[in-house]
Amino acid sequence: MSLLLNNFIKSEIHPMMKELGYREKANYFWYKNDVFVFTINFQSSQWNFEGRDEFFY
Repeated sequence: MSLLLNNFIKSEIHPMMKELGYREKANYFWYKNDVFVFTINFQSSQWNFEGRDEFFY
């Protein structure tokens, strides 16, 4: 995953997910309650190149 995308996840996504109660490992976030486990996994596109990044969740 590119440095640009990693920095975006660390600076923008991580604080928001933490505030919502999600736990994190790398680009994988999860939240567990009594009934469900909610997961979000950010993945980079294989077609990324320098200056252009896409990701899927």
